[in-house]
Amino acid sequence: MYKTMKRLTISGLTLLLLGGILSPSIALADTTVVGTQPIARVAAAEKTYQIGTVEMPYTLISGKDGAQKVYWYPEWGTSVTRAQAEQPGFIQEMIAKYPNDDKAAEFANSIPELASSQISLLPGESLYDYVIREAGGEEATGMTAADYIKSNAVTAYYFAWDFSTGAKVFLKQTTQAEVQADYEANLKPRLAEIPEGAGIMKQVEQTLATTPENFYQIMIGNCKMYLRTYHLGDLDQATAKLAATVDPDATERQLTALSTKPLTDYLQLQADGTYKYDGMLSTEFKSFSSWYEDVVTPDPGPDPLPVTSQPVTVRHVAEDGTQVAPSQTLTGRLGSAYQAEAAKVKGYTLTKTPANATGEFTSTAQTVTYVYRADLQTGGDGDTAVPEGTVIYATKNIG
Repeated sequence: MYKTMKRLTISGLTLLLLGGILSPSIALADTTVVGTQPIARVAAAEKTYQIGTVEMPYTLISGKDGAQKVYWYPEWGTSVTRAQAEQPGFIQEMIAKYPNDDKAAEFANSIPELASSQISLLPGESLYDYVIREAGGEEATGMTAADYIKSNAVTAYYFAWDFSTGAKVFLKQTTQAEVQADYEANLKPRLAEIPEGAGIMKQVEQTLATTPENFYQIMIGNCKMYLRTYHLGDLDQATAKLAATVDPDATERQLTALSTKPLTDYLQLQADGTYKYDGMLSTEFKSFSSWYEDVVTPDPGPDPLPVTSQPVTVRHVAEDGTQVAPSQTLTGRLGSAYQAEAAKVKGYTLTKTPANATGEFTSTAQTVTYVYRADLQTGGDGDTAVPEGTVIYATKNIG
């Protein structure tokens, strides 16, 4: 298992796994879970995913108008393939674009290993299930998945509250007394529900009890810290107005929905059979939302139509598209693997092996096409012979 996956802990989980209370600036920083022990694998139940492309890290910003990925290092583009990462000097060129950012260099140097790694997951396994399993089970971590989800939700609410409140203070849209009232009514009850909440409450209450000048400076400083950590720019009127629209409740519900989905939702199948590793995994699900509507899955009814496996057709054609060998039809169980084989065609040489020569049976019919080129053979007198079955036309009278 690749070490980056072992670091898949969003801020709330990080606090708990490290067994301490950290300040927001530390909690938002990249952390590594240490001391985990290897655990027994149920190989038959797991599925291994070969990574071949790495999406660049991003922060997700969403609202009523949709979601936007704000990539942390835009000069890198949106993704890097294994082939690119293995090119001499490619990673060094990436690092040179952000020479003063140690985190950029650290991530860039990790791309070659991540782009060639394999990830083994159990069916439907979420972030929390994975973290618990990697740590050795619920007994080893001392918490259940439900505990982790709750901690994550409250921490997400706190970060969004701190960020948006700091922006409102900067814009003079709120006062210290109004922030105090909002804290007592909304944030404090939530923090009281999680073990690490007491430390956060102490820190917030110290800020609220300080002088107006100190309160202003601390809240502005926190807002700047979030902008920097989430790679959203510097604090000015424009960024503050956007930050002020962040809704803590919407952010909490969105982040919970994102982090409780199966981890396979963050592995996108590519044309060559490998998977793209979602950039949200690299940023530990950093996101803010100004509006979020929970998605309700309707009851499919007592007799939903089953999803069935569709066949894979294997075709063998010449470069001009004509068929040079009979087609084959492969069938199998939905989700099981298939492997198409090239044909041995007399007078032809295989020139193109399709990317989907191997893959999985899905609910959609698939076609695998092998392409061949006709062989040119020369006889003893230097004349050129053509493959069997080819029509020959004379350009002069034949005696």
